[in-house]
Amino acid sequence: MIKQPPGHTKLIIALLYIVGIVLEGMIVYTYLDSDKALITASSKNDLATVKQLLAEGVEIDIKDKLGKTALMYAAENGSNDIVKTLLEAKAAIDLKSNEGKTALMYAAQKGNVETVRLLLSKGADPNIKSSEGKTALIYATENKHESVVQVLNERGEEP
Repeated sequence: MIKQPPGHTKLIIALLYIVGIVLEGMIVYTYLDSDKALITASSKNDLATVKQLLAEGVEIDIKDKLGKTALMYAAENGSNDIVKTLLEAKAAIDLKSNEGKTALMYAAQKGNVETVRLLLSKGADPNIKSSEGKTALIYATENKHESVVQVLNERGEEP
């Protein structure tokens, strides 16, 4: 977990995020601002840092150059603890990336069945279509993730 060393203000901590140094053995992620550090922490499955950044009030739905959010990376990686944490912090569940994909689509495409179940239980819309006109079910089918296909079919996704 990233902690604020004695004598360091939030401004100094933010500057440390900017330069991406290692502080007392803890990796501080390289990005132009601490908001995008949330994306990096999510993509690296770093739950402690995600929680710390959320506690500091970073923008939860900020997107990277691909238009992906922290939730999308966590879903793609099957990081269910991070997905739960982000959703509890009110991350937008059906935002789209530059490709028009949602967190559910990324999870389905990678075959992360438990993540798919979690996202559906929290209200993810399985009928949203990407820029290619594909749904989560199509991505799961194309990648031969039968358990995900079964879950999506049980939930009544439209073909």
